[in-house]
Amino acid sequence: MSLDNPKGIESSVSKNTKQRRTFLKRTAAGAVIASIPGRSAWAGIAGSIVASGHGSDFNGGAATMLLDACQVADRITGTFSSYFGFGVSPINGTGDLSAEYILRDGDPDPSNVNAAILIMLFNAVNHGSHGINYPVLSQHNNIPSNFADYLYTQASADPSGVASLLWSTIGTNSLSGSSVICPAI
Repeated sequence: MSLDNPKGIESSVSKNTKQRRTFLKRTAAGAVIASIPGRSAWAGIAGSIVASGHGSDFNGGAATMLLDACQVADRITGTFSSYFGFGVSPINGTGDLSAEYILRDGDPDPSNVNAAILIMLFNAVNHGSHGINYPVLSQHNNIPSNFADYLYTQASADPSGVASLLWSTIGTNSLSGSSVICPAI
């Protein structure tokens, strides 16, 4: 008994037909093996896109362009709670501080998650102006408060991890090449 003749019944198939079938089986197996990627299908895709749980590219292939802390501080008004609906998180301060103060507190500490989430929210809301290309709001039903809630929730759950990721993103994609907190004025 063989795979070609599982019931062991003698066949009237010609020798040429058997050779063609064997050739086709081997060729098909080779094609399947050749189609297996040699490296991960995620290789080369931005980490944030992979982290989103799907392979979408919300930027449409364009480079992300963000304003840094100083550039945002020059344009932002209001308090932290006016953007996030909550006072400053307990991670870096108490009370409701002005957004400009948070960005210009003179503390270049990369753990300042409050400044990082302010910068990311400002960039998202101002996509398409000031040279910013950050259409991430499309991932949050184009509602800034949804993105603000997402940022605040993530920052509260893992302040140092979120701060590190956001400051790295800001530094990598900043129009000025800077990712530090703006010095106090």
